[in-house]
Amino acid sequence: AVCSVPVPEARSRRTTDMANIDRWLKHLAEVGGTSLHCITGMTPMLRVAGALLPIEGGSVTGRTEIDAMLRYLASDEVTARCEGGGDVDFVFELADVGRFRAHAFEHRLGPALVFRAIPTLRTVAELGLPKVLGNVARASRGLVLVSGPPSSGKSCTAAAFVTELNTSRSLRISTVEEAI
Repeated sequence: AVCSVPVPEARSRRTTDMANIDRWLKHLAEVGGTSLHCITGMTPMLRVAGALLPIEGGSVTGRTEIDAMLRYLASDEVTARCEGGGDVDFVFELADVGRFRAHAFEHRLGPALVFRAIPTLRTVAELGLPKVLGNVARASRGLVLVSGPPSSGKSCTAAAFVTELNTSRSLRISTVEEAI
């Protein structure tokens, strides 16, 4: 059986398309979902508890809506890099909702956007990670690599390591999150 995720009515002063994206992202945060998928020719979908579910009452998104969402959420530089079939990652914040990492790319059906909710910063202990990882994060020398499949907690883990370092001493910290 196919389940869908009901979305509350829009309460935005923006245009309909932008009210939809704001409403969908707010709903994603409310239901504790991890991602929102907007693909040309498809109904928007939320990933909740690992399942990809269509948004109840969501209409099929067209190329024009996806392009408008990208222009609404991303800088001109990011939008320009995406034109011509390129793909790009960017981060934005929606007031009173949270921060999101977005991936704009060309899907076989046309332009697409995938949004991943960025959880609030937590410590190694709050994430339930083994205590030894706190020691690794506080090591005075070395390189720490955090790897894994999409939505497995790599960014949260790296952020917890940085939080450990920031609370214990003053350092210059560099992180790299692009695929090599």
